[in-house]
Amino acid sequence: MADDLRLGTYTTEAQISVSTANNCGNVESVNSTWSTAKAGSSESQTANNLTIRVAKDGGSGSSYTIKRTFLNFLMPSNLSRLDNTPQLKIRVNSLSGDAKVFITSIDYTNATRTWSAISAANAWDSVQTGSGAIYYMDGSSEYATVSATSVYVTLDLNELARFHCFTKPYVTIALINYTYDRQNSATATTNQIVIDDISDAKPPLLVLRKPWFMNDRGDEFPVASDYTIRAFDVGVNQRDRSVPQLPFSTAIKGPAFLRGKNSSYKVTT
Repeated sequence: MADDLRLGTYTTEAQISVSTANNCGNVESVNSTWSTAKAGSSESQTANNLTIRVAKDGGSGSSYTIKRTFLNFLMPSNLSRLDNTPQLKIRVNSLSGDAKVFITSIDYTNATRTWSAISAANAWDSVQTGSGAIYYMDGSSEYATVSATSVYVTLDLNELARFHCFTKPYVTIALINYTYDRQNSATATTNQIVIDDISDAKPPLLVLRKPWFMNDRGDEFPVASDYTIRAFDVGVNQRDRSVPQLPFSTAIKGPAFLRGKNSSYKVTT
């Protein structure tokens, strides 16, 4: 995992970026037969190239090309839980053809490794396409419809993504074409989405919403390490309570409202 996340002020969210160019990229499979290309054929891996592609290149008798994109986020080592589901922020640089993106998890057998340490073949096979393994749904739709834009698109991920954020050292998000790749339907056209990578102005971000962290004493805190109680602030994640505002009584100083400890107070020397 990453080093502890240090917070200078209280926060309701923390943004995690892809740490290096080797922690994101695409895996390409090419074959003249759709089923073989879909299953993975002569896979090749390209770091820091975030392209989702399904195409039949070269006209009649040509090959099918499928590209799957992977984003590998290193989690803070002191993240203990989230009170809200995370968000994925991406910027679509260019788009042609189908615009439906399937956002899902991977097989976490290699969860202790960075994405670049996984072979192209294993990365390809790791993509989870079952409904119970996906990270994003728009109502009843298992895909996001995107468009090329100059700003970030923010995608609300689900409870599975939230759980993986504080139980996995790395959260790896796979983005594949929904209409053809996910649905296993051969295409006769070119469909491609290019996302800004970490060398661009708007690299992918994973937003941890209402996070809780552990300090060096093993105490859990959701805000700054100064333990300041902001009893009258609305919507601030300050205690283990799912309420819009803390009771005003929490502003009363005294033993009943000591915060930031998971164990009873004791005197030490």
